[in-house]
Amino acid sequence: GKWVTLNLPAVSATTGTGSTVLASDTALAAIVRPTSNQDLYCTLILNNNAAVTVPGVIRVTTAGTVQIFRDGAATAFTNSQPAGTVTNTSVTYFLG
Repeated sequence: GKWVTLNLPAVSATTGTGSTVLASDTALAAIVRPTSNQDLYCTLILNNNAAVTVPGVIRVTTAGTVQIFRDGAATAFTNSQPAGTVTNTSVTYFLG
């Protein structure tokens, strides 16, 4: 099988009301898109300008977007506060 590793810089953005996800604006190239969505746990998620105490999720979708979730239950980020990843993060996923 084929595997891909993404090295993601630390990112943050101010979220809107009820936002459960931060997403990339640019899709990954087709050659590195998985055949099914890949959810990867990450412990360095930022919510309300502080690191969360439960693992967040970085999802790589079949459409090539990279999404950041506060936790595995897709709990909303705190409204109008910085959210994202705390530090540079690497994730590895299976292409399928």
